[in-house]
Amino acid sequence: MSIANIDHTVKQTEPQWQTHTKIKNASWLHEAPTEYLISLFRNKNLEMMFVGGCVRNSMLGIDSYDLDIATTATPDEVIQMFEESHIQYDNQHKQFGIIIATIDHRIFEIATLRKDVYYNTNNSRYPDEIHFIKDWLLDAHRRDFTCNAIYCDPDGNLYDPFNGLQDIKESTMRFIGNAEERITEDPLRILRFFRFYTLFNIKNMSYFTEKIIKNHAELLSNISQTILFKEMRSILSQPNIIALLSIMDKTKILQHVLGIANPDLMLLREVVWLEKRASILSGILPDPIRRLGALVSFDYELSHDLVIRLNLNHDDMTNMLFLSKAFHEYDLKNYDEIFQVFGHILDLSHMRHLILIGWAVDRAYSPPARKKSANYWLNVFAKLSYTETDNMPVIKNKILTIGFSKGYLVGKTIKKLELERCKKTYKKGKERLTNYIEKYT
Repeated sequence: MSIANIDHTVKQTEPQWQTHTKIKNASWLHEAPTEYLISLFRNKNLEMMFVGGCVRNSMLGIDSYDLDIATTATPDEVIQMFEESHIQYDNQHKQFGIIIATIDHRIFEIATLRKDVYYNTNNSRYPDEIHFIKDWLLDAHRRDFTCNAIYCDPDGNLYDPFNGLQDIKESTMRFIGNAEERITEDPLRILRFFRFYTLFNIKNMSYFTEKIIKNHAELLSNISQTILFKEMRSILSQPNIIALLSIMDKTKILQHVLGIANPDLMLLREVVWLEKRASILSGILPDPIRRLGALVSFDYELSHDLVIRLNLNHDDMTNMLFLSKAFHEYDLKNYDEIFQVFGHILDLSHMRHLILIGWAVDRAYSPPARKKSANYWLNVFAKLSYTETDNMPVIKNKILTIGFSKGYLVGKTIKKLELERCKKTYKKGKERLTNYIEKYT
């Protein structure tokens, strides 16, 4: 799908609340947890419809995991229904009319129809007032984009007051109402806009939309970094992001969200290209942390600043700092050095991680005369696929399977084996491993 322009606002036609067609590709609608939840609402004579991502994704042929439900029931009515049915729920966002329930591992977010009122006095992305209502069309008016304001009743009938179905068909992103007002109400809609930009495979952005986003980019500084990176993580996980991030750089979004003034789009382009190619060979998938590191050229200081700025979780922080440290302390273009240094501490998937970066660095920075051939790197991946690595977590498991119990002796043995690896006298194999263990215990 492609389109030459992006409309910044909804067409000025009177919205109608009437059914248009039946939903397609909505397997979630007929799953047992969904049908059970529908029956609960019907038994209570409470109205409900599916809305937002699950409906939009179905029209795009994309699976949905969390289902959003709109209802005329009040939060207290929803809670009472769940308690009577012994359903696990979370009412942390009850003040916004949102109750989250889990049925057989399927997550449902149930939101009471509401009208949001903004006075723009609290410098927040949340409304100043919330009024619970019974008017479906008024609820649709509060939503951000036309593609997210398509409702689906339990029988699969679609209600599309703002022509979102047509916009999906034409790969058009449009705000509902005035774009500037919607962004001012909730600046996070800027990042949501870019996330859907990749989802719809849109090629160009109108000058007017670009100007609006650039003029309001600084409002993103009012949002917590944790929330911002949740959206950025989703954007960085998309298959094709180079054109998108170029626009986000041009509109100063990357600077306001990530603090990156001069992103390394050249290195990132190579990483993204190789992820596609390497996935055929080794199951390497798009990785948001790897891509984030590429944006700052795996610079250790910049990576450290990003870790703090974005309040990354422990795993993301560890990966980010490890990649940047490995990038600057070792020659990732040299397979023998990578394996010699990291072969005893990393599993194969992490080794592939480093090799892919080495290949990307080689393509992005090496002079033509010194670039290694594609066959060289393909052979490296092939060689790695049949190379046995005995990293220490694997060795620990092997020690336990041989028959030694957990405890002090296992830890002592692993330390001795680490010294052997450093002296390059360690040899692989279960029989040799047993001999080492007997030697050290």
